[in-house]
Amino acid sequence: GDVHAAAGSGGVATPAPAPPRTPGVRCMLTLPSGGLITGSSDRCIRLWDAARPQGSYIVCGPLWGSEGLSVDPAGSGALQVPQYRHTYDVFSMEGVRVVEERCHLDSSALAGDLGAGSASGELRHRLRVHDQAHADAVTALAAADLPGGGGRLLLSASRDGIVKAWK
Repeated sequence: GDVHAAAGSGGVATPAPAPPRTPGVRCMLTLPSGGLITGSSDRCIRLWDAARPQGSYIVCGPLWGSEGLSVDPAGSGALQVPQYRHTYDVFSMEGVRVVEERCHLDSSALAGDLGAGSASGELRHRLRVHDQAHADAVTALAAADLPGGGGRLLLSASRDGIVKAWK
């Protein structure tokens, strides 16, 4: 990166702040079926199915954006959890079939006590899945065969140096 001398630093060079990164896909892995797996700067790993776009989905990633959880503004003390729905549409761009993901904020559900009940169980599951997502942009993807015909693993690495295996 660029280096500049900070005022009053006695001539010691300090690194310039990193420029903002452009959001988007950082890596891709093609599948024998014709599908595509992508890793992106939003910390998501997606499977794209061009033959059947409604079969496309987010393999892993944060369940809500940077706004995260908030407390119910009505004063109940319950967590307000954003509820997102992803849809996949197909269109043609200069003769190339394109699958586009659209994210819709359906509502914000209230989740009270995390102790018992189906609503709190669903929230605990959603929090656990959210915590399994990469903490930084996904930068590399690979597939690995398990020994003894045990299937395949999807390996992903993120900009912060963490490698995860997904079965």
